[in-house]
Amino acid sequence: MTSPVTRLTVFDGESPRRFRLPSDADFKATVLENGAQLTVTLEPIRRDLKQLFSRIILTVDSTSLQAQEVLMVAPDGGWTKLRFTKLVRNPELSETLFN
Repeated sequence: MTSPVTRLTVFDGESPRRFRLPSDADFKATVLENGAQLTVTLEPIRRDLKQLFSRIILTVDSTSLQAQEVLMVAPDGGWTKLRFTKLVRNPELSETLFN
């Protein structure tokens, strides 16, 4: 659903779970430029997001603006890191891939 509020519903075989997708206003953003990289730190403002993350740190190539790494830190200190390597922009995809 995109209006009046952007929402996502996930059906997992049990009961549907609904999520309000975050917007720019749901995070305090801090940007640090470090040579060829930008580091964007997002701190949640919305209460439900604070229960999921204490912060999200994005590392971005300052020239291409492609994400290189995403670090998601949970309130208990646990974390998940995603690294993006061997990126291919605009690859050719066969239409049959989506059948």
